[in-house]
Amino acid sequence: MSVPSIECRIISKKDISLNINNERKTLEKVGLLICGFVTVKVLGKQGYFLSKPIPFKKVETFILCAPEGTDIRCKFEDFNCMAFLQCKEDNEGNPLLEAVKLTIDACASVQSEKEVPVELFAKHSEPRQESCNSHTTSYTTTNKEYQLMCMNLPKLYDWVVRDLSIDMTLDVGEITFYNRNKEDTRNNLN
Repeated sequence: MSVPSIECRIISKKDISLNINNERKTLEKVGLLICGFVTVKVLGKQGYFLSKPIPFKKVETFILCAPEGTDIRCKFEDFNCMAFLQCKEDNEGNPLLEAVKLTIDACASVQSEKEVPVELFAKHSEPRQESCNSHTTSYTTTNKEYQLMCMNLPKLYDWVVRDLSIDMTLDVGEITFYNRNKEDTRNNLN
């Protein structure tokens, strides 16, 4: 398997009300479309065969604390894909591809966060431009000059990590392998 292309897209967001520890809480129900593609690499008698990109997609729902103004971020911590070839023999005993079964496993990390300004007193280690629009206040203590600095940092509201699994079976007509040594694109993996 080659390195996949995988991404998340928000397809729905809805406020829901739940009882948590005998308190009514408003949370966000977020629908994510997880999609991408993989390619399969097979070693045959005539060298390596590589498939055209195989698309996959799955919709997953996450429940998060995501107040107004937060952004939903999704990334993948781990990804694994296994391909199983289902073959039959032709009249000469050579294997012919019938289908490919794919099992795609990923670990999705979904966060709700918002950029918030943080102010702190610190000493400049070297001259630089101001990092935000607020005023800068200086004071001196024990012969060191400190300034009130402002920077925007992400504030994490909620974080969910979940294993995802996608199983697919592609018939021979749904997948094409190419042998780099030949122009022939048949699914004969000899």
